[in-house]
Amino acid sequence: MKASYYIEKLSGKKKQLAEFYIKIFGDQDVYFLRIPARINLLGTHIEHRGGYVNYLTIDRELYCIFSKREDAKVVAHNLDKKYQPVEFDINAEGMREKVDWVDFIRKAKIIPGEWGNYIKASVLYIKNMFIDRNLYGMNMCFYGEIPVGAGLSSSSAVVVASMMAFCKINGIEIEKEKLVEMCGEAEWYVGTRGGSGDHAAMIFGRKNQIAHLRFFPFQIEYLPFPEDYKVICCNSLIQAKKSKEAKNEFNERIACYEIGFSFIKKNFPQYNFQYL
Repeated sequence: MKASYYIEKLSGKKKQLAEFYIKIFGDQDVYFLRIPARINLLGTHIEHRGGYVNYLTIDRELYCIFSKREDAKVVAHNLDKKYQPVEFDINAEGMREKVDWVDFIRKAKIIPGEWGNYIKASVLYIKNMFIDRNLYGMNMCFYGEIPVGAGLSSSSAVVVASMMAFCKINGIEIEKEKLVEMCGEAEWYVGTRGGSGDHAAMIFGRKNQIAHLRFFPFQIEYLPFPEDYKVICCNSLIQAKKSKEAKNEFNERIACYEIGFSFIKKNFPQYNFQYL
């Protein structure tokens, strides 16, 4: 569909996003993508330990209009003017052959706090997986209703949207379960070392359903949300931007899991911790 099609069909900020895209890139054939915010009802962040988490997706979303380019550049703009335009060449990021993802991240010159890092995370992760393919770049315009740094995973939404968009324009088909895992690992690019629970909620979330899920192996069960209950989500206005100041605190908690587990195994060798 042409971008102008969405101007006729949409309203409010979504219509503005389509107009914004045409102003920058012209009336091209585009795709329109929506990624929802998520709430973790119970279980906090224990999915990377094999624990169960309970997710709801809510009516705050990230919107992305994107199209295929004929070169290897990724050009991204945001309707919110506080986010500067992003542009990079897929083939100019120092990745000539398949590499260990963590080693690549450690050596990469990443400027902390830039929103474009979340786009790069997905694009470069896919580039590494399909290193022998000639991958095309894309034009992108974003608008987000998800509060930034408020615990609703606005950053993970950018990762998911970017990976889905990049796969779409390059004809790459990946099963949802694998896509979840890839998004989680891709986001390590920004410096965090979290799991894939947030990405799973965004990809597998259903209306009026609780997604009860775990990893190792990945399992998901849907539970109907009780009709006589409501969830009230309040914004404390306290921000925790994981790509900036909150990153170390976030990673320290992940490290504490590892250290604690090592102590338990050392002090209680008689127990079998295979499934923990």
